[in-house]
Amino acid sequence: ESIFVTRDPITRMLAEDARVKQAYPFVYNRDSGSEDQWMQFAKDDAYGDNYALRILAGKDCCNGANTDARHLENAKDLLRRFTFIIDIDCLDESLHAVADVLGIELAQ
Repeated sequence: ESIFVTRDPITRMLAEDARVKQAYPFVYNRDSGSEDQWMQFAKDDAYGDNYALRILAGKDCCNGANTDARHLENAKDLLRRFTFIIDIDCLDESLHAVADVLGIELAQ
């Protein structure tokens, strides 16, 4: 059995990350930052690309709107190998569901 845990891309992008905080300090003070700064942040491939796709399909996959569809298919093929795919926002509930399927009890 295998588990893949994923996260909403926007919350991942806005998570407390030292590299983001250094490059774009306004991200953590939601009342600051100009529209141009936010657009620069969103277009920065280091933070605004499809992180999950890049992790699943490899670093050379993501090229914005020009990303080859084969990379998406490769990522989907890889995900099909996992027994469970869990969203981290509902991790506790998901782990209980997995434990039920596997017939095990989780430690309290």
